[in-house]
Amino acid sequence: MSEVYTYCNATGKRCYTEREAGEQIHYFKNTHFKWNHRGKTIPCRKYYCKECGYYHLTHLKRTKK
Repeated sequence: MSEVYTYCNATGKRCYTEREAGEQIHYFKNTHFKWNHRGKTIPCRKYYCKECGYYHLTHLKRTKK
């Protein structure tokens, strides 16, 4: 089963509905995922893109301790 994703022509980021973007942020912030991957990026917040009319996620770079 492969899913087809929509990407923004202006930013190149994956397009989400407002609900999907919120669910992605909730998942990453409330699971241990962010602690198990050294130096990976995790979604920090969502923002509305005027170019494509969808939401995108910003990422926060985790620093190594």
